[in-house]
Amino acid sequence: MWKIINKLRAIKLTIVLMIVIILLSIIGTLIPQNAGKWKYVELFGHHGYALIKYGQLQDVYHSWWYLGILCLLSLNVLSCMIYKTKIRNKEKFKILSNFKLYQEYIFDKKVENIESKIKETLTNFKYTVNCKNEEGFWSIYAKKGSLNRIGYYLTHVSLLLILLGGLVGSLWGYKSYLKISVGEATDIPKSNFKVRADDFQIKYYPNSSNVLSYESKLTVIEKGEEKLTKLVRVNHPLRYKGFDFYQNSYGTSKLWIKVTDKKGKGNRYLVDVGSKIKLGKNDLYLKVEQFLPDLIIKGTEIYSKTQNLNNPAAKIGIYRNKKDLIKSFWLFYKYPDYHRNITWNKEDLSFRLAGMKPYTELQIAKDRGLYLVYGGFLFLMIGITFSLFIPFRKIYASIRRDEKGTKIEVAGKSLNRKREMEDEFALIVEEIVGNN
Repeated sequence: MWKIINKLRAIKLTIVLMIVIILLSIIGTLIPQNAGKWKYVELFGHHGYALIKYGQLQDVYHSWWYLGILCLLSLNVLSCMIYKTKIRNKEKFKILSNFKLYQEYIFDKKVENIESKIKETLTNFKYTVNCKNEEGFWSIYAKKGSLNRIGYYLTHVSLLLILLGGLVGSLWGYKSYLKISVGEATDIPKSNFKVRADDFQIKYYPNSSNVLSYESKLTVIEKGEEKLTKLVRVNHPLRYKGFDFYQNSYGTSKLWIKVTDKKGKGNRYLVDVGSKIKLGKNDLYLKVEQFLPDLIIKGTEIYSKTQNLNNPAAKIGIYRNKKDLIKSFWLFYKYPDYHRNITWNKEDLSFRLAGMKPYTELQIAKDRGLYLVYGGFLFLMIGITFSLFIPFRKIYASIRRDEKGTKIEVAGKSLNRKREMEDEFALIVEEIVGNN
């Protein structure tokens, strides 16, 4: 078991894992996270999007390999703590002459009760003293500033809590996607409130059709009362009662289709993409089969080049009795004079794409590990404070008596504030041997 712990606690492994996490965090910053398909296609092309999807780079922080790295780093930190505890529990009396702070005194007589004086002196300097007598050889070990050592464990525990919080949030946190049409409100799953999309705006680069940013104006409604309104942009979420609402994507949810008869009398129908509606008193039904915001034709292939409304087009199907397809055709928003006609029951009907109703797509997240992360950061601050501002100091002393006299050795060590330790060590030694 200790062989495994020794391999897992290796500082080289820690450095490698931290470098990998930093690189992945950079990737997660450069590549927009949890954006829509067309955002990636627009930025990196279809092949780039395929690679991003294959490597789960569109959701780096929830990918299986990122979670695996966090687990490995947790084992690394835990192994360090176990090993450090083992070493400290087996701490042995040192060869005192090897210490930088060291004093040796030899007396040609037996000095009585010196061990009591050493213990009393160290106690006066706020040290905790342990003494051991083995056949006339006294070994004394004293320490103070034990909160410094607690700081070490708190710091490592804080890292484990932060990593655990990340894992809990990734594995058991709640995340879903919700499309809300502008002007509409919808219930939020696993909550008692609604969110309404008041507005949606797309900003473009100057003299370009490339999207600079897109944002939604959202209002939280609880028990019929408006609680909060905020402008949500990418990486600037709305937060309410533990839920985070991120701007994820956008699109067109409904289309305005204008149907005109031969007398010029027209009706406008608001139709959901993919659904059917009845046309007046006829037994005809209209269905929006497909909508492409930026239609392009290459050979026999018809697809949308981007998600922007550069060339909006809708494929319409006209059905009899909801089932029998009579005719299908494309309508183009930017070419209003381009329309399609059908004749049914001696009535001529003309169809035109008259408008689009946008929707905003939100990513809804509730992180169940958030309080673990908060607790981890609290422990981290306490641990760092203990480690930096409370010095841990050790004093070793040995007393050996024989027929020739008495030999006294005193040594000391401190990991920080070493100048203060040198001054204190000099005072301790002077008080111990001053009158002998």
